[in-house]
Amino acid sequence: MTAPTTPSPSPKTNPDDIMAILERGNRGDASVLPQLNKVLDEHPEVARLMGNVVNYAEQALLTLVAGTSLTAREAISRELSALRSRLTATAKTELERLVSDRICLSWIAVSHAEVGLAELLQKHPGYSRVVRAAERHLDRANVRFLASIRALANLQTKGRPPLSPLDLVRGTVKETPAEKGRREARRRAKTGEVAVTN
Repeated sequence: MTAPTTPSPSPKTNPDDIMAILERGNRGDASVLPQLNKVLDEHPEVARLMGNVVNYAEQALLTLVAGTSLTAREAISRELSALRSRLTATAKTELERLVSDRICLSWIAVSHAEVGLAELLQKHPGYSRVVRAAERHLDRANVRFLASIRALANLQTKGRPPLSPLDLVRGTVKETPAEKGRREARRRAKTGEVAVTN
């Protein structure tokens, strides 16, 4: 009796062939589509890298803001990475991570609009059509930025259980130091008590 044979795995595409296939795909050569799909199946990291549209948008905005200055581009990129890390540190869902990316992109866009308006005001003192257009651009960018912040805040608060009135009365709800300070300040204001500091 012979042992069953397992089919041998198909050899992976070599790096030079991968580059040639990707280049043909970038040029729009439709005949390479079956090979391109095979490469993307064999190398999901390539699909993740090339399919990351947030990264494309980020790079385009960084180019817009920093121009040819590599120093500015790297500094802004680091600030953006730090912002993204802070926003996603507590993200529990993919949706929160997606909204965090939107906040980061909007942060660059609104900052660029602020700089653009300031430069125009320096060049065109007074109120001109160009300045009004820049103000509208800034306003729209700011609306998108604030909307993305609100969306993240809503997502984060929806995951928390609602406070029960009984918990509020019993005082079993944990207060942050800031909330406790505000409560104490309100109590002192009602009683006319003066705060004592060490």
